[in-house]
Amino acid sequence: MTMSDALGTVFKNSENKLLRIKAIVTNLGADYVSVNTKDGLVWIIMRGGGALNPDQGYVFIRSKEVHPQRLKYSLAIPDQPGWYAYIN
Repeated sequence: MTMSDALGTVFKNSENKLLRIKAIVTNLGADYVSVNTKDGLVWIIMRGGGALNPDQGYVFIRSKEVHPQRLKYSLAIPDQPGWYAYIN
């Protein structure tokens, strides 16, 4: 589904918020953002490594359990509960 189709149908009530988030992500230079409400995860991939290199970015983990996400290297972000910087 294209962004314009999604904003015109499924996310019509959230259009302004989503456009603001899109602008922030673009300004940050993020490669990809993924939200998994079921598992309570938000992935902000700043640099996708592809098949041979590691991904780098930030992750929010609602459960506060880093280990199930199989992150190779992570560091909790001070004063931001549930947020981690990672290289995986």
